[in-house]
Amino acid sequence: MEIEVDHSGVITWCQAITAVPGALQGQDLGPGTLRMSLAVGGGGDGVRIYLSNRYGPEPVTVTGARVAAELPDEGDPKNSIPLTFGSRASVVLAAGQEISSDLLDSSFPRNSRLRLSVDFAGGIPLTSVNSVATDEWLYFPPGAENAPGSTGGKRLEIDLGGRLQPMPLPLVAALEVRRKGDGKLGIVGFGDSITAGGWPDHLSELMRGADVPGSWGVGNRGISGNRLLRDGAGLFGAWFGTAGVQRFAYDVLDTPGVTHVFVLEGINDLLHPGMAAPEDEEVSATDLIDGYRALVAMAHASKIKILLCTILPFSGAEGYTSEREKVRQEVNDWIRTSDETDGYVPTDAILADPHDPTRLLADFDIGDHLHPNIQGQKAIARSIHAAAQRAGIY
Repeated sequence: MEIEVDHSGVITWCQAITAVPGALQGQDLGPGTLRMSLAVGGGGDGVRIYLSNRYGPEPVTVTGARVAAELPDEGDPKNSIPLTFGSRASVVLAAGQEISSDLLDSSFPRNSRLRLSVDFAGGIPLTSVNSVATDEWLYFPPGAENAPGSTGGKRLEIDLGGRLQPMPLPLVAALEVRRKGDGKLGIVGFGDSITAGGWPDHLSELMRGADVPGSWGVGNRGISGNRLLRDGAGLFGAWFGTAGVQRFAYDVLDTPGVTHVFVLEGINDLLHPGMAAPEDEEVSATDLIDGYRALVAMAHASKIKILLCTILPFSGAEGYTSEREKVRQEVNDWIRTSDETDGYVPTDAILADPHDPTRLLADFDIGDHLHPNIQGQKAIARSIHAAAQRAGIY
């Protein structure tokens, strides 16, 4: 059963799938269940999930999947409803295959969360993942999820060069919610680690607070280390993913119900040459602008609105040079003045130090002068929320 994108629903959660670097290749969690809690945005009367074995060299067997509404004060919900795949409870994901479940006709309230559980009898390989684990999920050994006296699942970690970090979620790609009879708004955040780090989640919170009507959702298609113009390179190149101009087609255009995309990408094109990537991959402002124009053309050909976010300041970060700063400013000038897009977000001005606009404000800096901390992520979300309201998106 191949992936179906009929746009009858709208994405409410997703992650961009990448391969894994050599250090993780061949690792497998073993048989068991993955369980996660996912937002359902504007709610609806039907759901389906998407699973991805895009980079897996071997088939993966799914022996069952189910969802349950997480209602306030109910604790662990017991009202699970099975999902099916081609009317069957189990399905085999072939190597390189992505699939969707059948549409489940069941109501889920707006602004609520849904519990998803997926069972794997033959093992859970770490082959198709997203390197930034922003969503909490649990692993249960076979039969343990609902066993009497179960003490709960495990939160797993991986060791990367002596540093522990949350295990990336494998194989689960997206959640789609359908709602009949009203408007539809599907927003996708597209970019690198700054997007993968979570501003789409904070934007979703702001939209819940604004009581956005109709069917809506926010998806996150950020990939750590991703570049706009070239594939990932270096030790972690597999995690850095395919070039943005290439993956835009399947990570945005093929996202169910997408109506708008906010792009925050390009900083790694500036930083990686001479570090993770070869020196001869240095980019000019013209190179990046041509890349953005390619995204705009693809979005508009699919009747999707596209808004660009200005590249954040990064003075003090490893790889920063005055020449690269000039490229950043030239690109940002084009983003602010172009009439080719459907709008822009002044993210650089929002997060910059007012005394030195080439640097992130210390209050927003995670410490590497490149990545925003949680407050910085929230500031990005607020700036995108304001831009969306100015543009009449909601």
